[in-house]
Amino acid sequence: MHRAPSERTLRRVLAGVDGDELDRQTCRYLGGQAAIGESGEGQASERCAETAEIEDVAVHLWVGMGVERETRRARQRARQRPDPAGVLAGGAADGKALRGARHGEEHGPQLLSLLHHTRGVVLGQRRIADKTSEVPELAPLLLDALACGDIAVVTVDALHTVRETARHLSEDLGLYYVMILKENQLKALAAAMLALAGGTDAAHERAATGHTDLDKGHGRRERRTIRTAAADAIDFPHAAQVFRIVRQVAEIGGPGVSKEVAYGITNAPPDVAGPAHLGILYRVKTRPRWL
Repeated sequence: MHRAPSERTLRRVLAGVDGDELDRQTCRYLGGQAAIGESGEGQASERCAETAEIEDVAVHLWVGMGVERETRRARQRARQRPDPAGVLAGGAADGKALRGARHGEEHGPQLLSLLHHTRGVVLGQRRIADKTSEVPELAPLLLDALACGDIAVVTVDALHTVRETARHLSEDLGLYYVMILKENQLKALAAAMLALAGGTDAAHERAATGHTDLDKGHGRRERRTIRTAAADAIDFPHAAQVFRIVRQVAEIGGPGVSKEVAYGITNAPPDVAGPAHLGILYRVKTRPRWL
């Protein structure tokens, strides 16, 4: 007869495990599993036609088991409006507090994680020491995480938009970066605003330096307009382009339109990441495509 271990046994075993090593091996296992599933293109293509209808039905059946409505909408959008060819495989680095967790006397410890944009797999994560910043932890995180991923570009928020991180990603790791510009990089932000101020959105689209994406869902309409410009005159490590994204959201049948403007910088040249590609990389930073 098989008997499950008691809670006390599980706690005793886990207390003796190296948490960092367990986390590292778990992320590598999950990353490897995703890679294996995607590597069998021949088998996957055969299964796709046979199981597509079953998967669509299953999505509806799983709603009561925790799969949200957004999952179905994302899959429908992917079928109706597929992403343009050539989107780089990316990972989003971001820090989160673990609510409900505890480490010694500390409640809600902070973790810095690297999430694969399309697989929805955490490729690695590191705990942020008390009273320290996430920034110095990004380099060791990538050293572990990149061993089990096919990452070509790393997207980060404004906190990690620092010169050393840009240099490390470009020179030491040979990766592209997409970074958000805010007040911590005032000179680069001012230069980007100046470079992107001229012309209209229509003129940028005609010149292949602009793109507009429309979306509808959750009772609202969303319009995202991006324009790009060369970063030749901007003093930032290996910068190739700057971009501006304007996001306008209108409630269907509601009053007014909300507007958000964000600026960013990347070392990817236009032939590697055009406006449509940068718009996708920016969007999945906040809303991964696997949802």
